[in-house]
Amino acid sequence: MAKKTAAETQAALKEAGITPEIMKKRAAAQKELKESGKKPAEISAAINEKLGLTKDQIAVLKKSNAMRASLLKNAVALLTEDQKAKLPERLVKMASRGDDAKGKAKGKAKGKKKKTEDN
Repeated sequence: MAKKTAAETQAALKEAGITPEIMKKRAAAQKELKESGKKPAEISAAINEKLGLTKDQIAVLKKSNAMRASLLKNAVALLTEDQKAKLPERLVKMASRGDDAKGKAKGKAKGKKKKTEDN
């Protein structure tokens, strides 16, 4: 799974013109802005603007992140409960979010309340 995801990700990044140097600059900018108190979306927008990334490049980076999140979710799903217990807590949390790119809790009600027998 990991080899397939890595190959697909690398091919997509290369096709979009995202070089290892751009990725290094992106990581450095991310580290620099992490402590800024900005929201993750604001940090991403600032980094993309700073690096002068195109809309297509930004889309490929988002797709790449989604592919990695999916890989993590699928890999953790293969583990036994004992193996999962040995993982760092942040990995388990990330895997439980799955493909939810914004990290919002799944299943939250949006707007209307469900009707119950009491209503």
